Amino acid sequence: MGRNFLKGKDGDKINAILAGCGFNIRKLLRAILLWLFKERFRCGLGDLMSLLGILVAQTRPA
Repeated sequence: MGRNFLKGKDGDKINAILAGCGFNIRKLLRAILLWLFKERFRCGLGDLMSLLGILVAQTRPA
C-alpha cells in the first residue's frame, strides 16, 4: 500500500477499509471481464465452427 494521508487512528481504520474495498472492486471487475471474454469467445467459436461445417460440406465430392 502507498502512504496513508489520513490522520490518526481513525485515518488508519478508514485507509484499511478503503484498501479492502479497492481490492474487492478490482477482483469483481476482473471476474466480470473474464466472464464477458469467455461469453464472446464461446459465441464466436460457435459461429466459426458452423462456418467451417458449411465450407467442409461444400467441398466434399458428390
